Amino acid sequence: MNDWDKILKDFSHKCKGGAPDLKNPTHLQFLRESLLKFGWKENAANEILGNLREGKGKVKVIVGDTVAKAKKAAQPGQYYKSKTSKRYGPKGGKVKKPTKKKPTKTKSTKKKPTKTKSTFTPQQVKDMRADSIQYFIDNPPPESLSKAQRNQRKKDSTDRINGGKTPDERTKRFLEEKETRRQEIINLEDLPAGTPASTLGEMFGGMAMEDISANPQETEDEWVNRQMNKPPPDGIKGTPLYHRVIEKSKSAGPRDLEKWLRVAHRTGKSELDVISEKKYNGKNPQTPPYPHGNIMDYKGKALVQNELENKKKDCSELDASGKYRKDRKECIAHYETQLKYLEDLEETDTGILYETKDDPPKIGFKHTSNKSSIGDQLNNTTVAKKVQSLNRTLDELPHVSEAEKQKISTGMRQTMQKAVDTVTQAESVVGRDVATRTPAQLDSISTNPELITHPGGVFFNLPFRGTSGPKPGREREYFDNAAGTTHVQAELKILYPNQDPPYTDEQKARAILESNKKGGLVSLEKVNKKGEKYLGPEGKAAQKAGISVPPKKEDEGKVFSTVKNTKDGPVETYYQVVNGEVRQQVKMEDPPGSGKYIYKPDTAADTAKVILKLSIRVKDVRTLNKKGMSKSDIANHFDPPMTESQVEELLKPEYDFIENTYKDRREAMDKAHKIIVDEVKKQDADWIRRNRERALELGIPPANGPATQAYVDTWLEDTHIKRMLLDDDTPTGMNMGGKAIEARHVRECLRSLVGKPNATPEELYDYLKKNVRVEAEGSSVVINEKADAVTGKGTKQLGKEDYRTKGDAKGVMAIFGKDMVDCLETI
Repeated sequence: MNDWDKILKDFSHKCKGGAPDLKNPTHLQFLRESLLKFGWKENAANEILGNLREGKGKVKVIVGDTVAKAKKAAQPGQYYKSKTSKRYGPKGGKVKKPTKKKPTKTKSTKKKPTKTKSTFTPQQVKDMRADSIQYFIDNPPPESLSKAQRNQRKKDSTDRINGGKTPDERTKRFLEEKETRRQEIINLEDLPAGTPASTLGEMFGGMAMEDISANPQETEDEWVNRQMNKPPPDGIKGTPLYHRVIEKSKSAGPRDLEKWLRVAHRTGKSELDVISEKKYNGKNPQTPPYPHGNIMDYKGKALVQNELENKKKDCSELDASGKYRKDRKECIAHYETQLKYLEDLEETDTGILYETKDDPPKIGFKHTSNKSSIGDQLNNTTVAKKVQSLNRTLDELPHVSEAEKQKISTGMRQTMQKAVDTVTQAESVVGRDVATRTPAQLDSISTNPELITHPGGVFFNLPFRGTSGPKPGREREYFDNAAGTTHVQAELKILYPNQDPPYTDEQKARAILESNKKGGLVSLEKVNKKGEKYLGPEGKAAQKAGISVPPKKEDEGKVFSTVKNTKDGPVETYYQVVNGEVRQQVKMEDPPGSGKYIYKPDTAADTAKVILKLSIRVKDVRTLNKKGMSKSDIANHFDPPMTESQVEELLKPEYDFIENTYKDRREAMDKAHKIIVDEVKKQDADWIRRNRERALELGIPPANGPATQAYVDTWLEDTHIKRMLLDDDTPTGMNMGGKAIEARHVRECLRSLVGKPNATPEELYDYLKKNVRVEAEGSSVVINEKADAVTGKGTKQLGKEDYRTKGDAKGVMAIFGKDMVDCLETI
């Protein structure tokens, strides 16, 4: 029966290059096909593959209804037992009862996961990032595909898959097309929405799961080192995605790449564990090529959808042959449910296809929302969508009349738009303040030795978050990040047209200031490998708006925009022709509510951060001076210390313009959030005044009024808490920093935080809507549980919302609060 020579020859022929890799799930599937081809029984073939995946040294026990049936199913050397008996010794050998280990008593403590420290030195980080920057100078990445090109790619792939004559052939082609899409992403060919780093974390989470399933002995360190230090097919070293993550990460470089790979491995491990839970009904162990991960972008989603549709068709084919006739309806219903789940999903995050425990197994689908940490944003929506959610939740309140709902909705919509406009103005504060400086004044700042001289210059010792200065080895981080932005690099070429890189620190400082003053400089044309110029996305948008490339005199002052589709929705960026150059701008309504817009300078966040951090240092020095501290004491107050001459410099009136830049920006953010909180409270107060008897009947107050209930409900929806409380049947979860977060985890934390250990999910949802407060705290709207004066129970921060306009975070961003994060980290 074995025919090993024939099996191995057939198996090797199917593997690329004739070199089988028993860690590769696709190769294991080929081995299974060869075993079946040469007469092996299906259960025996599945068994040997299961053993290969589990690795050497792990005892496999065959379980049957009776000992006799188990023995018959076992292969030579395998242990066997009935469901109720003790273990029997290997078939063909002596009985060997396993020894039982006495459980050791350990104290149950919940600890936060330990973080693995990177081994890269600051110099290695700098050198590797320089290599990656040069890589893209020599190898410009391909342009993104148009919608028509994407549709054609989907069609070509699904047509090829569906051309397979058998279910196994179609699945084999599906896996090949999925692998092709992975290689496209690694080569930066039409990346999914999100950053290159998050794309790597998402896609490699699925790849890690497959590798762990095939080779569970490989440790996280071994897997990460293999990916970072070996070229394809063993790793990704030297690939465009490898270089892009390092290049985009700026200060962290390879550390960021390593971090995301570790997140990916932990994601794969936790996802492999979670599919065997009751909710997902996953078979354990799985039969190759299952389980396997899929990036759920435009093509990945289409491939998965096509695969499930084919599996649904296979249900009918099996019935027509007389096999599994009684399971036909159940089989079809299963795939219709999976396809419905898939249809409702946006093209984002990742999905797993896995075997269920059914007999015969079906293919299940699990969607995962991927985040780099538990504190990451959970949802990022526009103000318009937030208002739509508010209206929908208002409609669900039976005690509020239609007229009252309309009043609350109108008031909240206008207020939220006002808040976003306030934040928009805050984002332009750096450009506004720096714009008060003349070219001569900017020259004076950028050439001042007290600011620039390394290593002790103020620019190289700016305050880090929560500290008065940088950690050793990171002194230049803010400055170098700003100097490395495309805006500043373009500015350097304009300011110093007759000089080739490298530029001096004084020149970089001048370009940073100029970029902040006028807005980020944008090039409409790009250059390919052959040295030929072509229009970039901004150039095409400018031409569409009737602007010449390069701009002509008559184009002065004209505005155009580009739209980037992200997983959180479209993001619009504005540009204006200023002095013959194209500058990035912030669009704001002036005055608010007028319908008239003005444009202020905008630049990269890293470029503005240098000015904001310098503002903090100027403010701190002057505050200490007003307290009567000596210049020497002020200098030694910071870590690392300043010099007395630097303190004297920052006390000069030349820096008055920047003293309150950071404070103004922070206060504007606080103001925006306070606008929202005040309006929520006002709407409830007005409703109570108009409906006193109804409010008294409903216990409002102390229970929340309708505006607060509706607003809290939108937050519960944005953070997925509402779904996890009321609809846990949907096969979707979150993976945050490599940790699977399921509905049961969120429910456990909520019960603990609100002090209701026995509450049902429905009771929890009702309690949160009626008792959670929306309060202003710092720069966020914070969802707090009400403090109880009787029991002394304090407030618990369940979540936060930020109103932002920068980068890809335009609109309203929802995240878990510190108490919720702390709880989930210890689950």
